[in-house]
Amino acid sequence: MVGSVICVYETGREFLQVSRWFPSSKTCGNCGYVNDGLTLTDREWVCPRCSVKHDRDVNAAKNILRQGLNQENRTVGTTEIADCLGVRPALSGLLIGSEAPPSLASG
Repeated sequence: MVGSVICVYETGREFLQVSRWFPSSKTCGNCGYVNDGLTLTDREWVCPRCSVKHDRDVNAAKNILRQGLNQENRTVGTTEIADCLGVRPALSGLLIGSEAPPSLASG
């Protein structure tokens, strides 16, 4: 990740942004298998690797939480304190790695 965005609110809560390209809905929250065949109309799916049945939205929420907590403990990239009202900081240049769209990440 090029950098993380942390927004600390007056209540003491933090907002940590994960990559928009993280496959939260498609990743099995139990074993990590990525279901590339999942479509937006698939609201539930069964992991072919571990046989756990997932509700798409609940699974995505758990995966986003896990990814954010893992990301918070890394020291890769830069961390920027964002304006809490406009949480999206200005980025310059082309995004690379996990922040780049899949079509740009490989090239």
